[in-house]
This record gives sequence, structure tokens and C-alpha cells, in this order.
Amino acid sequence: MSITPNVLATRYATKEMVAIFDPVNKIVKERKFWITILKLQQKAGLPITDSDINAYEKVIEKVDLDSIDKREIKTRHDVKARIEEFNALAGVEKIHIGLTSRDLTENIELIQIKAALELIEYRVLQTLFLLGEKISKYEKTYMVGRSHNVAAQVTTLGKRFASCAEELLFA
Repeated sequence: MSITPNVLATRYATKEMVAIFDPVNKIVKERKFWITILKLQQKAGLPITDSDINAYEKVIEKVDLDSIDKREIKTRHDVKARIEEFNALAGVEKIHIGLTSRDLTENIELIQIKAALELIEYRVLQTLFLLGEKISKYEKTYMVGRSHNVAAQVTTLGKRFASCAEELLFA
């Protein structure tokens, strides 16, 4: 799971946002997902014992990125490497049965995106509120509009703020 550092992500992201997409946190989320699936498979009658599930739960937080990297070099598959690592730590081989790699990765990516959106939701609402104040305050402050970076029809500063608010709403 070696990653090329993303300078923009580390320079401008908040600690909370970086934590959401942190490789260790991602692996812990994957492991929790697998355990949830195991419990559901057990309820459905698959041969999965409580001790199997407990073995995985005990090692959920034991994440060794170097070990996973070595397994990935050997297996040439990122998810297979993480499966092997988790199985080795738990001493059981029950996870990921009936799943594809994309079942795992797409669900985890959606969980990460949801967490990121929840993190910024309040800040976006605050920004929209402040833009609303500026829209009202500057609704009659006239200025030169621009089209293709050339002076154009007169507009208002309030309209400019309204355009920013609209962009945030659509985002």
C-alpha cells in the first residue's frame, strides 16, 4: 500500500480530513466491513463460529503497512494482500467469501466520501450563511461585469456573491 504523497492533500487538508483517507484507517474500516459480513454470513447459516469472529475482532487495529506492502508485491493484488494479512493475524481464513474486490473497495470508498461530506457540511452551511449576508449587503454595489476576461455589462457585487453561493449549492 505504498503511496506517492499528494502534496496538495497534506498541505491544505484538515487533520480530520486526512484521517478519513489515512491508509491505516482505511484498512481498519475494511476489516470492520469484513467482520460485519462474517456476522451476516453466520446468521445465514455459513460455517462461521463466534470464535472465528472474535479472532478477527482482536486484531482489527493491528495494521502493519510494510507487511501488507510485501504481501502485495508477492500477490500482485492489493485486496488479496490485505486479506492474507488479516487472516494471518487472526489465524482464521473466513473473510471475503462470496465477495469481489470491488464489493469491499467501493463500500469503503463510499464510507470515506460520506464521512468527508459530513465533515464539510457544517462549514459549507456557515459559508452559505455568510455569503447570504454579503449578497444582501452588496446588492446595490455596482461593478463592471466580465465575460471571457473582458469588461462587459454592469453587475453587482451582490450578484457575484450569489454566483459563489450557487456554485456551493450545486457542489
